[in-house]
Amino acid sequence: MLSRKYLVLIAVCPLLFTCWLSHPVKLEPKKEIEVLHNEEVITKPYRIEVSDDSIESVKSFVKEWKTENSDNQFFENLTQVIIDYDWKSHQNYLNTFKHYNMKIDGINVHFLRANVPPNKNMRVVPLVLLHGFPGSFYDYYKMIPLLSNPTRHGFDFGISKPIIFDVIVPSIPGFTFSELNEEQAADMDIHKIAGIIVRLLEELDVNDYIIHGSNKFGGDLAGLITSVSPQAKAVHISNPYIDVNYNTKVWIYSVIDCYLNRNRCDKIWDETKPYVEVTDDLVEKLRESPIEEAKLLMRIWKNSLSGEIVKTEDGLVLSRKKELNELFTYDELATTIYLHSITNSLPSALKIMQNSYMDSHPRSQIVDKPVGISFSTECPWIFNSELLTHKFLNHTILRDNEDRPIKGGLFHYIQDPQNSAAHIFSFAEYILQ
Repeated sequence: MLSRKYLVLIAVCPLLFTCWLSHPVKLEPKKEIEVLHNEEVITKPYRIEVSDDSIESVKSFVKEWKTENSDNQFFENLTQVIIDYDWKSHQNYLNTFKHYNMKIDGINVHFLRANVPPNKNMRVVPLVLLHGFPGSFYDYYKMIPLLSNPTRHGFDFGISKPIIFDVIVPSIPGFTFSELNEEQAADMDIHKIAGIIVRLLEELDVNDYIIHGSNKFGGDLAGLITSVSPQAKAVHISNPYIDVNYNTKVWIYSVIDCYLNRNRCDKIWDETKPYVEVTDDLVEKLRESPIEEAKLLMRIWKNSLSGEIVKTEDGLVLSRKKELNELFTYDELATTIYLHSITNSLPSALKIMQNSYMDSHPRSQIVDKPVGISFSTECPWIFNSELLTHKFLNHTILRDNEDRPIKGGLFHYIQDPQNSAAHIFSFAEYILQ
């Protein structure tokens, strides 16, 4: 028969294990990012101007493909929208925003900036919006006016003074108008991008800023910059992803979560891998074919949504993913495809993703500054506070705001810009009080 001390030990072990598992790992020394200052930067106003030949080239290819192929109804409709697309009117709309180009270490970094003249009764807060993969500055086109001119759109946040944002939206190097050549893309990763973004903000003399990032790549980049830049005051991340290999405790948590929530298991473990294996054959296809680009983009966009639970007539419960046109307009999808196609930036973006997740540097960074976290209603994954604490030591989960749940998947800022903006305002109000 076991003695009393062994019985006590057996009873206490699960408690000790739970305490060990829930306690965050010891804060690691921050890894420095390289902020280059070896040459003078040049900043110029920028206008988006795409030649008619480039647009007609896309349309001609899609038109030829459409006559020879038949696909599902969604893609057939989308290709017709691409063929009929009025690029000039969209270009004119995009140019209503103030665009700039800054040359940093030989790389042309495109960004836009939106603000309104403040008065003494307003509190101006710099806000940096970082898009994810395979996104662009266009992802935020509905949110930018809400954030930069909130009173015009019915927002009223702030304790002593109303908050307005000085909004800065960089195109991440390698994406759309921050174009890279093959040599630059081969050497670019999330760590180097963080250094470029920090340098851009230094040159703009932006201090005490809040960063917003979204999803896996945008969230990792925002967290990385916040953890190493003295001028980053706080970070808000929507739908953050914690890699299962982040540390031993996270791995154990993830195994337990997969066992208890098997419907989420495959998605969580799949996200540890690069999105697509980048081969020479794939790069060649993407460079030659707007259709291949469109298919890849739409596949990734569709995977950004959780399944909708539906019941069949036989009583079976199934998970059905909505078609993208049920959630976005064909025009929004076509604009996304055109932006990647005319800049031919998808191959470099994929290469950056591959470079960034070959080792652990973006996922091993611990953020000890204030972190606001929001999960949208159709995010394919979700992490509880205990798990998030292992990476974000000082975090607040904002998804519990029942009055303003963010509707949508990983591209919720297009689906639900009002509530997406409200969560950022709520977090700013919280940390500035």
